[in-house]
Amino acid sequence: MNKKKIEEIKWKSEEMKTFVKELLDNGFRVFTSENRQAWEKTSYVHFEKNGNIGYCQLNVFGGFDFSTCHKPCRECGTGYRLNSEGVNPTIEWAESTFIDAPHWARSNARKAIRKYNGVDDYVENERVLTQIELIGGD
Repeated sequence: MNKKKIEEIKWKSEEMKTFVKELLDNGFRVFTSENRQAWEKTSYVHFEKNGNIGYCQLNVFGGFDFSTCHKPCRECGTGYRLNSEGVNPTIEWAESTFIDAPHWARSNARKAIRKYNGVDDYVENERVLTQIELIGGD
């Protein structure tokens, strides 16, 4: 997977860029897809710590959405959104995405969940987007 400095990315918001820096400063690996068009701006990232993967994106109405991340399945897609409205991005929200499923998930969906075995497993299974790892600047 190619690596890019945070400053090389066109961010949809300065707040997203700041949060990515905070994730990196707290020992997370952060990655996103390569923008294919010059006008595109990055509005989401996946992040990993200790083999666990989570997802964060800008909410169109403000704030951030956080979601779990697992291998695609018919019963529950690729993850569960954990907040119903945009929230302030925090390390605590990021770590909350490492669960298998929220308490309200149906039991048949819970049984279908297969988590990725870290970033390499995720990237290897990604069939559509080219992933890049984000690194600090300077």
